[in-house]
Amino acid sequence: MPEYLSSDSFSVELDDIKNLIIKEASGMMVDISPSDAENSIGSGPKGKALVLSTPSQPKYGSVKLVLIPGSHQQGDDDKLWKWYADCSSKSNLGEASKARDLRKSMAINVYYSGTDAKVGIMYEFQGVLPSSLDVPARDAGSSSLETWTLELQYERMKFSLKDP
Repeated sequence: MPEYLSSDSFSVELDDIKNLIIKEASGMMVDISPSDAENSIGSGPKGKALVLSTPSQPKYGSVKLVLIPGSHQQGDDDKLWKWYADCSSKSNLGEASKARDLRKSMAINVYYSGTDAKVGIMYEFQGVLPSSLDVPARDAGSSSLETWTLELQYERMKFSLKDP
């Protein structure tokens, strides 16, 4: 029987920040669109227009993590928020940002459904830095969980498929 990946079974690890409750992870992408593919680069023999499609440098996106913050079993929320604060610009205080030295590696593991934590796909990111933190509006009539959205920029991404 084939094994299927489950979109509701995943985990996120940021170097030393491992125990987070993540509701959603999105934005894993790499764009390697060819450059100069749609325009002529010049005129060739017998007046024919020449088009040259060359590979471009990869463009990476950003990962959005929707987190459920709070005090939970062995949670690393405090490490995450400290990392975010340490990476923030301190130019208004006359200090330099420490972000250059605080880049992290991150892994998002997607598990096969119905298995005991067998990784099916692993997304690996290098040079990860936080870029924004969104805290939702308060609603006294809501009964949904508190969620925060953290956006992370990354310098490199690769993924690997694992056998079940």
